[in-house]
Amino acid sequence: MSAFILIILLTASCKSSTPDEEKISVKDTTVSTISTTQSTIRLFGQSILDNKVQPSDNENTFACLDSLDDDNQETRTFFFKVYRAIAKKSDGALGEVVGGYTKSYFQLFPEEAFNHYKQFDKTEQTLFINNIAYEFYASGSDYKQDIENYFSEIEKLCPNCITDENFMSIKKELLSNVAKMNE
Repeated sequence: MSAFILIILLTASCKSSTPDEEKISVKDTTVSTISTTQSTIRLFGQSILDNKVQPSDNENTFACLDSLDDDNQETRTFFFKVYRAIAKKSDGALGEVVGGYTKSYFQLFPEEAFNHYKQFDKTEQTLFINNIAYEFYASGSDYKQDIENYFSEIEKLCPNCITDENFMSIKKELLSNVAKMNE
């Protein structure tokens, strides 16, 4: 009788998981890893905001900047604060990278970006525009057409933005700044 119970126990302990159970296990691990990573990035971002960490040309700073294009509004709101701190403190290689994130954010979320822009002081508005302008400057000599195409894409996402005179002043300043960079 005890040999029979032993065989049952061994058989039960050797039961392999079904493919569905394996998928769930992998999925749970992936979700857990993503959550842990997002928490780590958020903590790093908060450290930048608290002036405990200097943003630099590294993976954690780039992860914070990547979060600026997140689909989640709450995530973008937090990381926009981090982006502002990074943009103000960046120079050298990091300064060159920030422009790409600025340009992308403005194109993907134009109304949101413009609402933030309106709250900036003149110095920060200039920095915001200069960051985007540098991207157009670096992309080649046909910057006028590139800027036209850029604003055409923005208009698709935010038709009302294009009718705002202050919004269109950003386009004018971009054109002017890139022209100066090309001199």
